[in-house]
Amino acid sequence: RRAAAGSRGQSPCRNVLPWHGASPSVFSADVQRTSSPLFIAKIASGLVIDHLSPGTGVELLRVLHRQPELADIPMTLGVGYPSTRMGRKDLLKIQCDALPPRLMPLLSLLSPGATVKRIKDYVTQDRVVVTAPDLLEHVARCPNPVCITNAEPGLETRFRRLPGDGPARYRCHYCERVALLSELTPAAGA
Repeated sequence: RRAAAGSRGQSPCRNVLPWHGASPSVFSADVQRTSSPLFIAKIASGLVIDHLSPGTGVELLRVLHRQPELADIPMTLGVGYPSTRMGRKDLLKIQCDALPPRLMPLLSLLSPGATVKRIKDYVTQDRVVVTAPDLLEHVARCPNPVCITNAEPGLETRFRRLPGDGPARYRCHYCERVALLSELTPAAGA
């Protein structure tokens, strides 16, 4: 079947998706029309995590689905959207009033500079730009392979931000290794 579609010069999706070629805004008929098409419908109330680094949306969605309080919450993920600020971006729409506080440091680890917007009645109520926190606890994994936190299964990690301008740098509480925020990866249980 794939070869047959390719031999006609058509995308194999053309036969599978009946709405191929339709404007994405067709699926957002209940939303007020804007000058550009909406690829993901607006939400009446909830949170929009915007300006995620490309590729981090899927990872953040995995983390959010592991949280018991967010297990039954509807979420919508957009991947690879054009952005004037970043070139490309991911975004996530969550139909809940607030994120658990422990997830904000993790969000700063996955995508520093992301924007979290609180929506009510289709209008942005407030907006917060995620910045690197002074303390990362139980969120990141130490990049030092011989750090005790990588050898002891129950030991929680702790990093303190070092003063100074430029990229955020953190020191491990246990081995004192200094790492850039971009070098830290999410902990297994985060």
